[in-house]
Amino acid sequence: MKKSIFLTAIAAVLALASCGDDDDYSYSAGEPSVGAYLSAAKSSFVFTPDEAKVLKLTVGRSVSTDAETVTLEGNNPVFSVPASVAFAAGEKQKEVDIPFVLNTGESAKLTVKITSATSQYGSGSVTVNVVCDYNWESLGEGTFSDAFIGISEAKVEILQNPSNPNMYRIVGPYNEMKKADDYDPSFPPSDNMDIVIIQNGDQYNGITVNYDDLVGYDKVHTGYIDADVASERVVTHPAIYEKYADPATWYNNCVLAYQETKSNGVTLPGKVQLAPVYNLPQYATGAYGYHLIDEKNIVIISFPGYVESDYALSFKYSGNFADQFGKGEYALGSVTLGADVASARLAVATDANYDDVVAALAAGTTGEVVEASGEVKVPVAGGSDHYYMVIVAFDEDGNAVAAEDFRFFFTSCKEQWTVVGTGVYTYGAESLNVYDVDGMSFYEGTANATLYKSTTTDGLYTIKPWANAEANYGLTFWWDTASNEVIVDGADTGDEDIWEEEGETYNEGAVTFYELALVGVEVGYASFYDPASKTFNFYCTYLNAEGNWYGAVKETFVLDAAATSRSFSLTPFAKAKHHGKAHRINFMMKRALSAKKNIKITM
Repeated sequence: MKKSIFLTAIAAVLALASCGDDDDYSYSAGEPSVGAYLSAAKSSFVFTPDEAKVLKLTVGRSVSTDAETVTLEGNNPVFSVPASVAFAAGEKQKEVDIPFVLNTGESAKLTVKITSATSQYGSGSVTVNVVCDYNWESLGEGTFSDAFIGISEAKVEILQNPSNPNMYRIVGPYNEMKKADDYDPSFPPSDNMDIVIIQNGDQYNGITVNYDDLVGYDKVHTGYIDADVASERVVTHPAIYEKYADPATWYNNCVLAYQETKSNGVTLPGKVQLAPVYNLPQYATGAYGYHLIDEKNIVIISFPGYVESDYALSFKYSGNFADQFGKGEYALGSVTLGADVASARLAVATDANYDDVVAALAAGTTGEVVEASGEVKVPVAGGSDHYYMVIVAFDEDGNAVAAEDFRFFFTSCKEQWTVVGTGVYTYGAESLNVYDVDGMSFYEGTANATLYKSTTTDGLYTIKPWANAEANYGLTFWWDTASNEVIVDGADTGDEDIWEEEGETYNEGAVTFYELALVGVEVGYASFYDPASKTFNFYCTYLNAEGNWYGAVKETFVLDAAATSRSFSLTPFAKAKHHGKAHRINFMMKRALSAKKNIKITM
């Protein structure tokens, strides 16, 4: 039988009580701890330029009966740590002055140790970080957004550094994270985000920059915990990683607009955009981060006093046109201009002449001129292929203020087609798991269709009908009949990605069908034709204009297959079963063939 713990404890107490008057029993307190300890008011100290550069720490003693000398040792020569501290009899604590030499903008870490006897009740060493900060001046209240982390237009104070007026401090950009239900105070967000405007010829991270209006920043703790890896995400500038040593890769870390206002001799930014690497702090290489340097509108900072003009531009391709007299061909479509766009110029560009077309449009020496939203007809030279419709917007003073491009596939009116055969097209024949994301088709079902071959452009084929009825030219693709390699170079579906979540409607633009390899997904999948089964296997993805995708899918077209009863859904499958917006924003990939090129307009 087990003995009662309770009864045993009672017996022990009674036994002690019974020997209370026994002369053989005596009690004496333990010997006092003799030694010293160190303490600091906080772990990080910030000094402004007008403050004396003296760090103060406290040395204390557990026993203060006698006079004593405590010896100290520091590990950083920047700090003049005294070799010893003398205590008089009865003196328990002394404040120690530690002068240091740091320039404004520099920081250093110091560990001080007691090298003589230490107390078991206090620390024998202390480590602190010291920052020599600038005298910042407040510009007022701006806004901060981070689409990846999930912060939308948080109110923030923005400061300017008078010593370096192109340097700005965003105060508490990620403070909103502290309000989240799952906030972990073990990983607090950084107090500030310091950014600097970089111009052509400047040095940043030891690299000479050859662009204007780029933006640099130090790493910033976001307070966001990535549950998949049980670690926080830290905003880091791409320049710190070897793979992004070229300033051209920082392009989307830039000033989007300036104000007319000046402060401390420089023109203030109006709107700044950052495209960071969201790295795990334990990996200095950035290999375990979300590399969003090719994306726009990830982090947006709007400065105090900035009123954003509406220079929005959009274009929707609708078809082709041939002038039978002038022998020219044109791309047809509709252009929409923002409210503050006085006029715009449009021209069609290829990869080869893209930069020249942009420069000529901005200079006003080429392009179709429009002054209002509406239908446009823009010349195309070169036959059936992918092109960019480039649009440059101008303000009332004739200054180029914004630019956009829109990729489209132009089928020449001179294109002649011949029937290859008929068969059955299957949407979403197989969902592929790529990057731990299960793909899905934008449509569902099967449809009878016809395969056509171009007699004027070698290797060009199309399957009709395909996707939305507005997909004028069906699924147009390239087929090398010798190797049976197939490439879907961006087929327009004719649909837009419109969906609802929690009562709000979202439109993320036109949906295009792309070969996986062309959007940067290197998983060993390649579209091909299998002559044995007469099957075209399309390994592709549906990608909207915002760069969000539906994952990898396999779709098929079987030649000479028996006709099937049509089961194709005209209502896109994905609209009824859409990925949540937050999940889709968290997975953005680098695209080899971007729907948007980087356009630089000097404003």
